[in-house]
Amino acid sequence: YIYIGFVVNIAFFVALVVPLLINVAFITLLERKILARRQSRVGPVKTGFIGVLQPFADVVKLLISQIPYPTYRLKGLFILTPAAGLTLAIIFRLVFSLPLGHPS
Repeated sequence: YIYIGFVVNIAFFVALVVPLLINVAFITLLERKILARRQSRVGPVKTGFIGVLQPFADVVKLLISQIPYPTYRLKGLFILTPAAGLTLAIIFRLVFSLPLGHPS
């Protein structure tokens, strides 16, 4: 019975995130079309009907591209730096969101 709640949470997450991602993809397509029209260009029309598949082609291109790792000795630092930045951001958020001088 524990797994039912987990499955419901995953389904709720997917039901919220997938439409949001599709919406962002088509807003990006609309932005490209508007910018192309302002610059007297055609815009993305090579993928699908009126370029509708362009956002999905962009996602596939993003997923199959390689992550450019540095070839020098500081490869570990290159990988750990974003994690350190995220950790510091979370710590600052926790510290500065605490009420000061107001006992609860």
